[in-house]
Amino acid sequence: GADEGDREKPCIDTDIEFNRQYTLYDYLAEYEKSFIIRALRDQGGIKKHAAAVLNIPESTLRLKIKQYNIDLDKLGTIH
Repeated sequence: GADEGDREKPCIDTDIEFNRQYTLYDYLAEYEKSFIIRALRDQGGIKKHAAAVLNIPESTLRLKIKQYNIDLDKLGTIH
């Protein structure tokens, strides 16, 4: 099999206007939150399936949902 280093990198949008109001970590958190919301939405709110799509443990997903205050009942309306 191929080494981890041989894997293709994911494509991300880096066309962001940085300013002093936000740090790198603020942007990373917003990206992470949006990926989680999208995965949950795509998987009908089923955490087990969303975690599998994101390739993270379900326990990590649950922590992130709590950390970002993601309301599973309002997945259709949040960004």
